[in-house]
Amino acid sequence: MLINGMHVLVTTPPCLVRLINDYKAISMRRCCHIVFESAHSLFENHEKDIWSITRGFLAVKRSSDDWSSPEQMIVVSELWTEAIRDFVEKFMISTHRYDLNSSKCRNLEFLVYF
Repeated sequence: MLINGMHVLVTTPPCLVRLINDYKAISMRRCCHIVFESAHSLFENHEKDIWSITRGFLAVKRSSDDWSSPEQMIVVSELWTEAIRDFVEKFMISTHRYDLNSSKCRNLEFLVYF
């Protein structure tokens, strides 16, 4: 287990599965947010790992008595694929879908806070 923890971990799905299952280097207990960037590509190449990660993340969050840590999954993709649709329907309760090329999003302002 990583002694001091971490604030951000950037990794591929197969590597994250190995860190959790094989090396027991990290736990999903303190994880609050998961971001799947370029999801169309990730789901095409690593769908099994993504489903495994998500099931584990949600199982840990739902079994915990600590309701102070949020749970959030963000899926970012250039394409809306069947695999992404299936994932969203299965795992994401409250969803917001934005097509950044649509006229509705022309005035959409993105704010990033550190």
